[in-house]
Amino acid sequence: MLYLWGLSSGAFVVICEILFKLSPSYWTRAWLFLPIAIIINYSIYRLVHEAPNLPAAFIVFSLATLTLRTVASLWLGHPIGVGTWVAIGLLVLATGARQAWG
Repeated sequence: MLYLWGLSSGAFVVICEILFKLSPSYWTRAWLFLPIAIIINYSIYRLVHEAPNLPAAFIVFSLATLTLRTVASLWLGHPIGVGTWVAIGLLVLATGARQAWG
């Protein structure tokens, strides 16, 4: 369930960011951001309570949001720097290490 809440919160964060990016004006879609913010906060709340400790929750949330942000940036046609790919690799390594050593 930990990864499900991490992916859920990360997905809603990225959806919110994409809507902000594609909006001609922030106020045209402001009504939509309140329900998304409530869903994000609840997902992060559940993520923190499901995790064995706070760093584990942070690693899962960071991996989910960075990966989804990279996919969204590729979809929007933005260039991706080498540092982003290195960060994703390190987060995958941290997630694997967390799984291996509990």
